[in-house]
Formats: sequence, C-alpha cells, structure tokens
Amino acid sequence: MESRYITEQYIKTSIEEHAPESLSTIRTYTIYRGIQTTATSRYVELTGYKYKGRKGLVIGADRYYRTTARMTGYPVDVAAITYVELTEAETRAMLENISVIRSELKGDKALMNEEVYHDYAVNGDVFISVRRSASTSGSYSVYLWIRGEKYTLPASTLPKQLKRFLDY
Repeated sequence: MESRYITEQYIKTSIEEHAPESLSTIRTYTIYRGIQTTATSRYVELTGYKYKGRKGLVIGADRYYRTTARMTGYPVDVAAITYVELTEAETRAMLENISVIRSELKGDKALMNEEVYHDYAVNGDVFISVRRSASTSGSYSVYLWIRGEKYTLPASTLPKQLKRFLDY
C-alpha cells in the first residue's frame, strides 16, 4: 500500500476556498504518512497547513473492513476515512504533552501482566496514549486515538516533525 494523500483532498476541498474567477494560495507541510500494519489495514497522514493567516494540522486516518452486501450477501471491502483538524494551539499542546507523558513513563514500572497507560486528550476527537508493560524496553510508540480508533506512530518521529511544523 502506498501513500494516498488523503489529507490533501480534505485541505484542498474543505479548508481552502475556491471562488470562481479568483486565485488562491495555501501552504502545506507533510508531517507523517504511514501504513500501520498490513494486518490492520490502517493508514494515517498528518499534514500541516498555512492559509489566510492561520496554521493548523489535519489528521487523515483510513481503515478498511469487510462487511456483507445487503442485496447479494457477498463480502465487500469498505474504506472509512476520518478527518480531524487541530488548531496550532492544540498541536503545540500535543507536542508538549508527549514530553510530559514520556517523563512520567520513565518512573512508572509495570508489574508482570500489567499495562500502564498515560493519556492526553487533545480535544473531544483525539487523544494520545503511551503504554508501558513489564516487557517494554526503553522504546515506545505513541498511539493516536482518532474518534475511538487507534493508530500507532513512531515516538522518535512524531515529536520532531510536530516541532518542525510549529517552527515552520
């Protein structure tokens, strides 16, 4: 599966305004594009934008699932795409709280068969989560929960890219 540029579609059709016989300019900044795993059939993109004096972040997340067609009863693959737009302040808070969660995680030891979660709610649609278990080494992933669906992002990449976008 390759990059599908789902955030571009949202930014160009839902954020940027296109009036007849007029020009428009928008700037975008690619933060992350990636397949979760082929087993989960999930894909997530994070793209920042600057438009008319404001800066924001669009998260586009798609997932595929199998259902049964009503008329035929045959299995059908369906794609569902979710878009969430974050303000610059929400993006900054997400970045700052990844660091807070990371520092809390260092001092938190999980017992055998126990998992400890540290979460930060960015808004009503998105929260970030980090999990630690007894078998977790020093590395970790950031889980991005978008309207109840979990997407895994590399913890080494996300903070750096968010910082670059905010400095942009």
